[in-house]
Amino acid sequence: MNKIGETYMSGMSDQITQHFGTIMELKLAQVEAFAQDVLESTEGDFAIREMLVNHAQNRAFDSIAYYMEDGSFDMIYGNQIVLSDSYFVIFLESIEEGNKKIALGADDAGNKIVLLGVPISYRTAGGTQIVALVAGLSIDYID
Repeated sequence: MNKIGETYMSGMSDQITQHFGTIMELKLAQVEAFAQDVLESTEGDFAIREMLVNHAQNRAFDSIAYYMEDGSFDMIYGNQIVLSDSYFVIFLESIEEGNKKIALGADDAGNKIVLLGVPISYRTAGGTQIVALVAGLSIDYID
């Protein structure tokens, strides 16, 4: 009986891992598409922000933000994203190396969120340098 239980639980663990991986790949691809839209847009900053809000809402993201070269988030939609002091350095370094990043964070209300970051080199009309586009998903979305 124990062997059957172990086999069943092992199979369930594999299925859960595959489900999580599939969701994260899909959501990361969506954020990459958002980033491409920003780079290809000929609209002004306000219109780009409106476009990103629509993209985020239509694809069930809870937040979307520009990630700045100083490690701060410029929120476009949703609650302010918070990374621990020790983790934001790792996140920034990974993005600066050109890597996509999936990380666990929180919003300013204390809700745990999954952050999906895509490197993007974009300068706003005001001259602000953006290093990534980051979208947030509630942990509940993955369950």
